[in-house]
Amino acid sequence: MVVVVTKGQLKKKNDLLSFLEDVDSVWHNENAKDTNIIFGDKFTLLSGKQALTETIGENRFSVSPQSFLQVNRVQTQALYETAREFLAAKPEETVVDAYCGVGTISLFIAGDCKRVIGVEQVAPAIEDAKANAQANGVTNAEFVCGNVEDVLPRLIFEDTKIDAIVLDPPRKGCEEAALAAIVKSSANRVVYVSCNPATLARDCKYLAEHGFALSVVRPVDMFPQTCHVETVVRMKRA
Repeated sequence: MVVVVTKGQLKKKNDLLSFLEDVDSVWHNENAKDTNIIFGDKFTLLSGKQALTETIGENRFSVSPQSFLQVNRVQTQALYETAREFLAAKPEETVVDAYCGVGTISLFIAGDCKRVIGVEQVAPAIEDAKANAQANGVTNAEFVCGNVEDVLPRLIFEDTKIDAIVLDPPRKGCEEAALAAIVKSSANRVVYVSCNPATLARDCKYLAEHGFALSVVRPVDMFPQTCHVETVVRMKRA
């Protein structure tokens, strides 16, 4: 899938499609705003499929252009299996999968626990997550569209029993309000999947100062021969 982002109208569309003729899905996105946000609101399918389907482990995932999916499929499975191992969910437990995207980690762990609640602010990703759960026959996963820092406090207010939380935020890490909600929750452990060691260290420091202890760290080499690495961390209440 290729998404071509322009400030205005797309020029030389036919030349572009000729150059990308082997690509399964080509989209155009128009974004006239000068910000650090890549996509604007307007998406147009130029050629090919509306969404891609990717198989990771035993699950198949549909991914639309506004949704996020790791590009290294083999190491993505290793990454999610590590998160699942660190989580060690029990059959009677409820787990919150924060920043759940299209539901990848949610579906990896759903078979281990009683209930998974996925939280994601990107509405198309939530729709993908719901469709992915249904397509894979997962019935104990539910998905909520909203910011983690807003949804987590609401779950706590509703007396939702949360046993563990998985975090997989973007590079900027978690908002402090989200971390504060984790501290106030009933969760006894946190599994944090991070693509940015700096924000991972910052957020782990906050949790460590508020009752959690770091127990294990494991890097996963997602991009060989580069300095980029994904890291999975497990923290438990001290």
